Amino acid sequence: MISDRHKQCIKLLYKEMHGCKYHWAFTGSVGLALQGIPLDVDDIDVLVENKDAVNFYNDVLKVYETSPPSYIEVEKEEGGIKTKLSAYVSKHKISNVSVDIISDFHCQVNGNWICPIELEISYVEFYDMILPALTLQRELESFIKTGRQSRTELIMKHISH
Repeated sequence: MISDRHKQCIKLLYKEMHGCKYHWAFTGSVGLALQGIPLDVDDIDVLVENKDAVNFYNDVLKVYETSPPSYIEVEKEEGGIKTKLSAYVSKHKISNVSVDIISDFHCQVNGNWICPIELEISYVEFYDMILPALTLQRELESFIKTGRQSRTELIMKHISH
């Protein structure tokens, strides 16, 4: 579910980022919720095409910045699968919502690097906006590779209806 504060944040992001020179898309829980997956949204993740785009959008959203662009690595384990995620990220706070602008996303699964997520976009109507979201197919592939069973099942259930 997308709360009112998330709606405000999405509207502001759209206003600031729509029509800019770099491609971008909502991903993660907000990208899934925008495409009809019944899911509570916590933070907002925006995938952009490259590191230059992170720097560009960080400048556009500078007033909301909480952490400048930097390279991060996070290790997780779910369903017996160990993953190491790495990306170039800038962090922001908009309408009391955490927003991450992400590029160069790579994932290591059980010690093997898998390809970065390609920016494959689906356009979704949300109120008076047409928003870019990472396609459900691309999200599904990522969740399968990283062993995120609960997200995989949510998408599979949605696709099969």
